[in-house]
Amino acid sequence: MIIGLKAPMPPSANEAYRVMGKHITKSDINTSYQNSFAGIVLADNPHLLQVPENFISRGGEYAVLAVFFVTKLLRKVRGKDTIFLKEDVDNRIKILGDCLKKVLGVDDTNFFDIRLKKRMDKEDGPYVEVYIQKIGEYHEDESH
Repeated sequence: MIIGLKAPMPPSANEAYRVMGKHITKSDINTSYQNSFAGIVLADNPHLLQVPENFISRGGEYAVLAVFFVTKLLRKVRGKDTIFLKEDVDNRIKILGDCLKKVLGVDDTNFFDIRLKKRMDKEDGPYVEVYIQKIGEYHEDESH
């Protein structure tokens, strides 16, 4: 079973956290995003209200594919190398994982296979599509 959902683009790590002395805290942007995530996602993805209970388990191993749709990709070409600028998406996965826990009950510590893709969508972006699949059960060997 694969569960898919569409969600607003999470803030980048630079927007989501702030340094206060020796401590890192959530920014107001992060707090606002996380507080509104469940309501927006459940309204746009009502099928999530019917996720089977056996999909979520404490020892479950999950594969996650996050496809980030951005509105622009700037491209610079140096010799044969193409460099994509703007819309750094890999640092958004932590915020997204925290939000998925609130909606689905799947803890991001149980993400054993995480894949990220970046796509262009000038009309409807920015947003993220997330696909989660249970791939097994994790059983920690207590002898190690």
